Amino acid sequence: MTNEQKEQVQFGIDYATKKIQAIEAGSDDLHEKWKLMDRQLLMMLEDMIEALPKALREQAQVCLDTRNRTRDARYAEIDASLAATLAPLEKEASPLCLAAVDSL
Repeated sequence: MTNEQKEQVQFGIDYATKKIQAIEAGSDDLHEKWKLMDRQLLMMLEDMIEALPKALREQAQVCLDTRNRTRDARYAEIDASLAATLAPLEKEASPLCLAAVDSL
């Protein structure tokens, strides 16, 4: 690892450490703190991946890509669940239903 890469990694770790400590000391609830800390850790990991030698960088990137695919799949599940929950409600409030109510 070159000196420049070491400096890049050290900067990322230092920055993440400061941000995570500030998040911990903040007034957000635990769930929000956890989300904010995870975001900082992911950004730090992405910075560190860039500083790795090519073979290690590619291997680490595969892990990060797998994590991101899993996250995207979970968000798709949530979206589908919300759509299924909201569909009957939207149908009840549709203009056709409202027109039928007006005709009564």
